[in-house]
Amino acid sequence: MVFILFYSLTECRQSVVKSTGAHLPINLESGQRNELKESNKKMEPMILFTDADDTLLTPDKQITKANAEAVSRALEAGHRIVITTGRALAATLPLIRRLGLEREGCYAISFNGAQIWDCGKKKTVFRKALSQEDTIWLFEEAEKAGIHCQAYDETSVISRRDNLNFQKYCEVQKIPGKLDPEIPYSLKEPTVKLLFIDYEKPERAAAFRNHIMEQAGDRLSLFFSNPYYVECVCAGISKGFAVHYLSELTGIPMSHTIAAGDSENDISMIREAGIGCAVANAEEAVKKAADYITERDCTDSAVAEIIERFMLK
Repeated sequence: MVFILFYSLTECRQSVVKSTGAHLPINLESGQRNELKESNKKMEPMILFTDADDTLLTPDKQITKANAEAVSRALEAGHRIVITTGRALAATLPLIRRLGLEREGCYAISFNGAQIWDCGKKKTVFRKALSQEDTIWLFEEAEKAGIHCQAYDETSVISRRDNLNFQKYCEVQKIPGKLDPEIPYSLKEPTVKLLFIDYEKPERAAAFRNHIMEQAGDRLSLFFSNPYYVECVCAGISKGFAVHYLSELTGIPMSHTIAAGDSENDISMIREAGIGCAVANAEEAVKKAADYITERDCTDSAVAEIIERFMLK
């Protein structure tokens, strides 16, 4: 099933603000925050779009007991939980299973919005791949700059050569890695995302992003998901886009959506959702974009705080 959005994200955002008043400044008095909490309790069902790494997950990639229990209670109350991540789908599926999201009405957003997965039906409902021409060009530009570049298929991450960037990524993300010196020419299916990594010199990755955006900003989107990872997807693809897509698909209005995150790639969905939340450990730019900043950080079940405040009676 394919939905076409005929309005801009900004227009929809403005209509949500006008109709619900949900987007209020984060320096609310406690009484005003309680009113916001009470008004949103009545909105059912709601969808929580939560980032994975350093939001739902602790730095050592664990799901706290409080987060798991809060997710379970939200599901029992008829709400939806959508893991919304830059991770590959293959690295997102284990989280889906751990949280019991393999059920009708639950979805997962991977590759920063480039792929949307129906958890109940176990199938892709949206996928937007990079063009082969751009993929080849980006690999060659990364090679010139000395930046590690990797692509993805349905089950694995693929690199031209082995190196510490590739090894560390596979270890942290718990995803199989493949070595293929002929990539990207050998890709059987266009990749939905490229990832550029530089653990040694993150500033080199930032300079590379600026270079690519100057050359191809009209057709590509690049953003950081942590200080070492530069994500690259098609222009127009973002977590914010995916929030709108699933709002249309499920029929749940934008005023009933909540988004939670910590990094630059989360800002689009935090701005677009009915309530945008930054966890306490979030980057300053993310906090500035948010309506609500949690008291807890990702090690102390920040997502549970959001669920309890805005979704549970």
